[in-house]
Amino acid sequence: MESYYAELLASPATTAPTRKVLEERAAATPKAPEFFDESNYLTLVLTCQELADEKLGELIASQIDERLQHS
Repeated sequence: MESYYAELLASPATTAPTRKVLEERAAATPKAPEFFDESNYLTLVLTCQELADEKLGELIASQIDERLQHS
């Protein structure tokens, strides 16, 4: 999990608000390894890219969760 998580946090596609949410999600959720596992990694990267395009100022973890569920 850590390598994918670290790579996602380091990605230029990950905006600061998204990075903050990912860090908070990992710190607060016992299922973070499942959330950040390899099968979800590409979806997370694409989600970050999409959110970066939207230039959102604020983001909550549930938005990422919902996008993962519908991907």
